[in-house]
Amino acid sequence: MNLLQLSFLGTGNYRSTKYSFSQRRHHETKFFPLALALEKHPKTIFMALTKKIENGDNWKELKEEFKAKNFKYEIICIPEGKEEQELWDIFESIAKMIPKQSELIIDITHGYRSLPLIALSTIVYLRQVKEVNIKGIFYGAYEANKNDITPVFDLSIFLDLIEWLGASKRFIDLGDSSEFAKLLNKIQNELYQEKDKEEKKPTHLKNLGSSLKDLSLALNLSRVLEIPKICKRVEDILKNQELREEINKWAKPLDLVIDEVKETYKATAFDGLHGQIELAKKYLQHGYVMQCATLLREWIISYVCEVIQDDSNDPEKRKEVENILNNLGHKIRNNRPEDSLQSREDKENIKNKLSSLDPKLIEAWSRIIQVRNDLAHCGMGRKKEILANELKNQVEKALDSIEELLQNHE
Repeated sequence: MNLLQLSFLGTGNYRSTKYSFSQRRHHETKFFPLALALEKHPKTIFMALTKKIENGDNWKELKEEFKAKNFKYEIICIPEGKEEQELWDIFESIAKMIPKQSELIIDITHGYRSLPLIALSTIVYLRQVKEVNIKGIFYGAYEANKNDITPVFDLSIFLDLIEWLGASKRFIDLGDSSEFAKLLNKIQNELYQEKDKEEKKPTHLKNLGSSLKDLSLALNLSRVLEIPKICKRVEDILKNQELREEINKWAKPLDLVIDEVKETYKATAFDGLHGQIELAKKYLQHGYVMQCATLLREWIISYVCEVIQDDSNDPEKRKEVENILNNLGHKIRNNRPEDSLQSREDKENIKNKLSSLDPKLIEAWSRIIQVRNDLAHCGMGRKKEILANELKNQVEKALDSIEELLQNHE
């Protein structure tokens, strides 16, 4: 993929210096855009220039340098940025010039001091919306010049921080750790692609990332029996001291929320009937209404199986309990056989055991099966349309009834 470069230029009296990209590689010039181009060899250099800069001496000189080195360049005309609308114009002018899915390096050394902030905002947009691969955000720190050597800093860490912020927000808002998983896998993969073979590489980040990815998928698909097992795996992985050291060194933003991740996904969090209700509450809290409704329906069947001391994992027993619950809730369809149990004796036995059930449980069942069926059919083919907010309200009421029932029987 061809590399692109985005640079800015100002009116300053720039002085020649040796821009240092490593102890061995220096490029001597007045203009950092040229030094960066000499280091990275981009296919095209996009120069974001105001009219004043375009007509000034700095650009005339730099333009000749580009020509002498056979660098292709294009000018992006931008306003001065003296008012809010002009700032938006700068953003739009830059964003529309960078192609989708391109590779880009950004230089924020020269130009007005507001430009780095605008550039950072533009970079975030390009990365998210146009899938631009940002290969570096470079700053030639002339103020740190020593013995005519000017260090060059890659400020990509600030872009990484924004990604970590997005991952943290997704975890807090939705309980979804899949973005953490992507970042951990990306960090370890990129470190192993680097040529420096002497530095110790991480060996545990991808293991944590893989487990978090599995957990997010299991949560999204309501794998109630699988979730506690993966939670236990995550809990064990997080006990590894070497992993904690790797997080502190290479994934420091995760270190700030790792205790919350550990607490949220502790092995006992979603295990058993009480744990499954906690999971249902978390589903609802994070807006996963369909998963919550599906889980509550299955939870009621599991709860009843426990009451009558039947195996809740036996599909035939679950079906029997479901049919009895439908009868008790007056929700069985006219064309469904009433006697679906193996024998009348079994049926009467279960009915007798269920007769003492709290009416709130039957009420919750009646409510939740209507909602769950409506959700499963995407609202189509129903006699009466139920709006999304009403569906959510019905699930909330069913969950409240079940929680109240559990509190009364503790």
